[in-house]
Amino acid sequence: MHLVEPKPRAIFTLTEEDVIACAKEMGIPEEAITDDVLHQVKKGV
Repeated sequence: MHLVEPKPRAIFTLTEEDVIACAKEMGIPEEAITDDVLHQVKKGV
C-alpha cells in the first residue's frame, strides 16, 4: 500500500500590500503590479 501525504494548501499568506512592498524592495515600480500580476501571485504562479 502506497500512502500519499496530502499537500498543504498554503505555505504563507500575502496581502496585496505585502506583494506591492516586496515588489518595491526588488526595484519593481508599483504601477507594474497590475491586477493580472496580483491574480497570478494569488494562484501561486
